[in-house]
Amino acid sequence: MSEKERYATIGTWAKVFEKETGEAIVDDTVRSRMRAAGIVGIQGITKEGLHLPHGFYAESDVRQACKDLLNPLNAAYFQNLENVRADLTAFAKELGPDKSPADLSTGNIPSLSITTQSGQTIRGKTYLAHAAIALGFAKGAKEASSQLAKTLKHLLRLVGHDIPEHFPLNEAYFQNLENVRVDLTAFAKELGPDKSPIDLTTRNIISLSITAQNRQAIKGGTYLYHAAKALGFAEGAKEANSQRAKTLKHLLTLAGFNLLDTSYFQNQEYVKADLTAFAKALGPDKSPKDLSTGNFQSLSITTQNRQTIKGATYLNHASKALGFAKSTREASSQQSKTLRRLKEIAGYLTEKR
Repeated sequence: MSEKERYATIGTWAKVFEKETGEAIVDDTVRSRMRAAGIVGIQGITKEGLHLPHGFYAESDVRQACKDLLNPLNAAYFQNLENVRADLTAFAKELGPDKSPADLSTGNIPSLSITTQSGQTIRGKTYLAHAAIALGFAKGAKEASSQLAKTLKHLLRLVGHDIPEHFPLNEAYFQNLENVRVDLTAFAKELGPDKSPIDLTTRNIISLSITAQNRQAIKGGTYLYHAAKALGFAEGAKEANSQRAKTLKHLLTLAGFNLLDTSYFQNQEYVKADLTAFAKALGPDKSPKDLSTGNFQSLSITTQNRQTIKGATYLNHASKALGFAKSTREASSQQSKTLRRLKEIAGYLTEKR
């Protein structure tokens, strides 16, 4: 028996490995591997005085039997700059072919997956957790989850990249039209690939998550809260929540996403131009009189307020704006009536008396 060899029970080794890896490792997992390897423990006495005939196992034997559980992403791994540089580059390529490690943030890396230089397939969140523990920023997985931003920043600096500090979501941020435009577009894409900012409402935006232009991962509800305070609509959280509709409408207008509201659909020139565009999408020789609910819904145009939109969505907005429906579901059943009214507004049909 080597003097340097450490011996311990299965339970102790499970705890040691859990601390090293940041993963939950239970006694039975270690025990099953020892049995599969045909390793029998030696006798010994626990701290509590319990005699175990075959309860103590050599560290070398346990590590060999459990090598698939043990994390190769240790301090030595993360101190190797080539490992870190290659891994961060791989994460960046998962983000997009033209992306670099400098584009990584805690808002996008957690869900990305790569095969590390150690041959381990891993998600970004787990990778950062291992790095946090290995680099001494955290002692366990729970603490590591709160150190992801610090860990990523350290890794990027380690290989010659850096990420700027989050600049605040203050008045200057929300007065920057490009910031607001890109953020609202990102929220819309989270709502659906064919959605635009005008489809955002206070009911659907609050649970959506994006990485804002200040590189901050944020939910819609929190975004509107910051905007309400920054724009002077509220002083505290409770007041900000009551001003969500006003705040969202202001942001949409600020970014040039004018709403398809009552005033829009009562503007004859807007409606006439939109219906003409839909007709041209139907065919070069078609006119608005050829539009019907059967062919209108799948057509797409850019409206007079610069929104790319499908016919079905256009009719839903019009139905609600013109008072034919209160919800999208109800609007879907009023499309025929809505289309006729739009043709009347545009002068393509005589209004019913």
